[in-house]
Amino acid sequence: MLTTRLKKNRKKHGDVSSGRGGIRNQRKHPRGHGNAKYCTTIESSSTSSIRVTLVWLVCDVRNQRQSFAINVEGVEGSKWTEYNVNRWKAALAEVADLTGMVFSGSETEFIAEIVDTVNRKLDMKLVSTPAHLIGMDTRAVGINTWLKNEQSVANVLAICGMGGSGKTTLAQFIYNSNRQNFESSSYLEEIGKHSKQYDGLLGLQKQLLTDILGGKNIASISSVSAGTRKVEEALQVKRALIILDDIDEHDQLDALLGTRASRTPSKIIITTRLLDIHAWFRSISWRCEVQKSELLNDHESLDLLSCHAFGSKIPMEGFKDLAFQLAQYCGGNPLALKVLGSSLFSDAEEPREKNSMIDVWRSTLNSLNSMKGDLDCKIQEMARNIVLKESRDPAARSRVSQNDESYRLLRNGEGSKTIEGFSLNMQKLGEGMTSNPSTLETDSLAKMDKLKLLKLEHVELNGSYNNFSELRWLYWTNFRLKEIPSGLFGSNLVAMHMSYGWLENFEPPMVLNSLKILNLKWSFKLVSVHHLSRLPNLETLILSYCFRLSLTHVLETIRGLKKLSLLDFGGCNQSWKVGLCTTVGGMPESLLVPFPDSLKLLFLYRCSNPLTPLTNLKMLRVLDVSSCPNIKSLLCLPSTLEELCTSWCSSLKKITFDSAGFRLRKFEYLDCANLCEIQGLFKLVPLERLDEEDLGHMKWIKAYQHHGLTLIDDGVLRYGWDVHGWHIQVLYEYGIRSTYLPGIRIQSMPTPKYMSSSASLSFRVPSCPEKFKIRGLDVTSSYRRSGISFSASYKDKYTQALFAKVSNTSKGLTWMYNPVIYADPEDGRDKKDAVWLSYWPIGNILDAGDEINVSIIVGDGWMVSSCGASLVFIDDGEEEPKYYKDYKKEEEIIGGDVSEFELTTGAYYLCRRDYFKSTTPDWLNMLVGDTIPRKDLHGWRKSHQNDSKTSYMEPFAYRDDPYSD
Repeated sequence: MLTTRLKKNRKKHGDVSSGRGGIRNQRKHPRGHGNAKYCTTIESSSTSSIRVTLVWLVCDVRNQRQSFAINVEGVEGSKWTEYNVNRWKAALAEVADLTGMVFSGSETEFIAEIVDTVNRKLDMKLVSTPAHLIGMDTRAVGINTWLKNEQSVANVLAICGMGGSGKTTLAQFIYNSNRQNFESSSYLEEIGKHSKQYDGLLGLQKQLLTDILGGKNIASISSVSAGTRKVEEALQVKRALIILDDIDEHDQLDALLGTRASRTPSKIIITTRLLDIHAWFRSISWRCEVQKSELLNDHESLDLLSCHAFGSKIPMEGFKDLAFQLAQYCGGNPLALKVLGSSLFSDAEEPREKNSMIDVWRSTLNSLNSMKGDLDCKIQEMARNIVLKESRDPAARSRVSQNDESYRLLRNGEGSKTIEGFSLNMQKLGEGMTSNPSTLETDSLAKMDKLKLLKLEHVELNGSYNNFSELRWLYWTNFRLKEIPSGLFGSNLVAMHMSYGWLENFEPPMVLNSLKILNLKWSFKLVSVHHLSRLPNLETLILSYCFRLSLTHVLETIRGLKKLSLLDFGGCNQSWKVGLCTTVGGMPESLLVPFPDSLKLLFLYRCSNPLTPLTNLKMLRVLDVSSCPNIKSLLCLPSTLEELCTSWCSSLKKITFDSAGFRLRKFEYLDCANLCEIQGLFKLVPLERLDEEDLGHMKWIKAYQHHGLTLIDDGVLRYGWDVHGWHIQVLYEYGIRSTYLPGIRIQSMPTPKYMSSSASLSFRVPSCPEKFKIRGLDVTSSYRRSGISFSASYKDKYTQALFAKVSNTSKGLTWMYNPVIYADPEDGRDKKDAVWLSYWPIGNILDAGDEINVSIIVGDGWMVSSCGASLVFIDDGEEEPKYYKDYKKEEEIIGGDVSEFELTTGAYYLCRRDYFKSTTPDWLNMLVGDTIPRKDLHGWRKSHQNDSKTSYMEPFAYRDDPYSD
């Protein structure tokens, strides 16, 4: 008789296995077990998770007697061969060796015993897991491999990480997925909480022993020490899966595992926030593997947030962008995603309800972004208060950060083995503390054997630096050392900040594998940096305002650093002391040393000539070359760039990328007075460089190529209201071609088909002439000063004054365009007009009968004299001018894919200035009026694109030290 528990997806007569082997239980034959048509075979239990309870009613199996006898003769179509007979006999002999329940006594009592036994084995004791498990399968792979590895020297695995990072959920998932593969299992949850209760550890021990041994021999346990001995004994004889959740003190492990581990078949998994858990295991005989809790990636975060907010991985329509930004804010922490998603839960189906919820989500995102700085300060203050409560004696605390206390410790030569962090700023000492300053010695610091964090400002020390081997973080500014003492270069050092000092030379005395951050900014006497190859894992190098350093020298010494991610060499104006040679591109030959390929962030601001080849930087994300007056062009920049700053580069004319697929999310180009082309954004071409063929139907403007006019910018290209005299220029932007003509009356030009003496007009598209098609639309406007005098503040507010708005109301399409540069009408007594001519290649979306509206919108201080529009027709064989067609190949063009600039369905805001801003521009309210709800304006994806991801440049915005705190 076999009692089995089969998986749901197995057939009734499926595989059956036991601890030592398995039986394939095929259908019986009426002539007896021995004559079964399909013989029973033994299979490996490793391929099945089925449990077997053997019940012996007869003892004829081993010798194959009675019903187990093999009768080959007389069986029609018998497949019995000598080989199969031998397999059968061997299988029955192995079954006979298996232990089981032997029938004796009352049959009723025996059946009841069988039922009890099966019930105990079927008690799976599954632990409850969260409703939405995201990313568990991938995170469980390594742990599952460890569980199956019987040869592993480590029987304990610790999952470490911050609170809410998913440690417990992963442990629950592992437990439920693997417990059936062990003889017994135990899951002890919230051990840190339960152990603090009365007899908490003793209760946990009893639960652990009950789970492992099935409730045997635990009644006599009366103390934790006795329980620990019992646990050690049980672990030696049972193959159990044990989960110890939320260990927060080493004493808990002492009680639940013991300190003397013998070889055990069990597997033990710990979840803990103690990142130094391996230190406890090193002190005893247990061996432990450590796996850090892995936070969710962006896609997994979005899935989890959506599950809690919408009940599905797929966000509700209209919420996707906001959900992605909120998910990123949580930083991959599952608990934060669960709490935030649940608080924003929405099942709204009505448009009004959905719009209301979108407003709530946006408000939540804005609130979280504004709270971030305050929250960081509050957390730091909480940490300081916790440290202060450790002891009244500063020497007995783990950290000493109060300046008065720190100074007394050093002055009195005090120190202790408990101090791990020490901070002192001599300029912030209380009154009277330094009236009679005494010499500070390093002996006090040397007594701090566990010192890991050291921060000194304006501190002068005397003595030896030979006892700092445990130091991880060194921050020392405004010191007078000419060289860094070799004793401070410990093998455990991760970050070294030695800025605003008197360093003259920097050279690490040995290989430092742990050092990742080196900051020597404002070392104004530093003339040489040698052997940085001894820092193979260096990721951040800051040498800004080291005036005597040469970038060529630095590039030579860092060329072998394969992990260098950030290089800051800004402010080094005197770093180029080499003669210009005639080489490729007019570059000095000595400057052709390439930057390391691994760079992601490169800061070369305020350098006299920072150019060196950048084409090898295929991982570059940020480039800052602002305030570099000698740069004339930036060519073939890596398309991986996300942030680019070229502001105040007065000679810069052209910027191109190595491919048209670049995607900048932050771009600053303030006061670049000569910048005429940014690939993919705009191109400004002198009219005299264009042939009539290039101009097509606008070739008549060629007659004005030598006329002069004043061009003003959109407040970005040329800072404020600075003006420049230019010859007539042609602007290409979004596929729109524009030019400006000064001081002429609109009657002197070809008369537009549709005219208005106001700022707007409407018309209906007529049928095309035979063999012709619509190529696009010409929009013409004249505007002038209104005579209002501007105050300085008024000018700052209204620097972006010109917009064109074209709507195809029949198709529900609207484009609002602000050119990057435009003409300033002369403010004379004759009130001369400036004329804006623009060609919009939207013929593919204009059909006969469509109603078209055109509006010209200006800010206060200007007025529109008239506007006009004309359809442009071409015959089917005519092509665009070559110059214009080449430009259109690379750009986001109107009439093409401008989805990046969509305000709401069918409405597009084409404005380069606001493209890179993080706030909704005020102009939109004036442009759209009541046609687009305000909630949709605030949801403009480009206006909020930077909110979801902190700028790389942000810590460097004021050229301050981003690593000072």
